[in-house]
Amino acid sequence: MDQEQHPQELVHLRSLLIRRYISRTVSVSRIRQKSLSNIVRWRSQGSDFKIWDEWVKLLMGGSDQLVIDVLTNDVMGRQRELHRAPVYVGLINPQIRQYIFSRPLTDLPTLEDLKRFDEIQQKFLQLGQSKLVCQMHLPLP
Repeated sequence: MDQEQHPQELVHLRSLLIRRYISRTVSVSRIRQKSLSNIVRWRSQGSDFKIWDEWVKLLMGGSDQLVIDVLTNDVMGRQRELHRAPVYVGLINPQIRQYIFSRPLTDLPTLEDLKRFDEIQQKFLQLGQSKLVCQMHLPLP
């Protein structure tokens, strides 16, 4: 499989990887807060989509486990519709997202790779060298 032959599959796998990374590195309370904040902000700017009502219902009334299940499950149907309206934007390090989207389908990182990448990135940020990681396209250990 290559990126040109299966662009939808590539987008789907990248999205799934991002959602699973979020579920393992961000608290459910933070996921709820940021996602609801995004919806409120977008609506105040004049955007509105019916699917956001389902997100609000899930985020306000769903159990923590249900929120995680919706993020991490790779299923067809209504959950996939929710995935097409990602209200959880802004929850991961932009370099992680850039790294995921720069990889070909045959070379997507694992969740553990992303955690290590994030740890390395945080160390560089603490040292004031954040651009170095992006410029070097630092390989994962």
